[in-house]
Amino acid sequence: SFEYQLKPRKDVNAVLVNSAAKALEEVRRYPNAYAAIVLDFHFDSEGVNGAQLVEKIKEVNESLQVIICTG
Repeated sequence: SFEYQLKPRKDVNAVLVNSAAKALEEVRRYPNAYAAIVLDFHFDSEGVNGAQLVEKIKEVNESLQVIICTG
């Protein structure tokens, strides 16, 4: 899994969540804490996709950089 592929670095802090709802909750809780968010496009079990999540994130912090990937 991606979580296990992240290697700890002293200059980068990563916050890992396992759902769109948790990601949005984190952004709402700490709207200016992140330099960028990397997320998957598919959240099939949640009825939301990455593009929809980006819209919600941008409502909280429109300057936050978001990278959508899928595979």
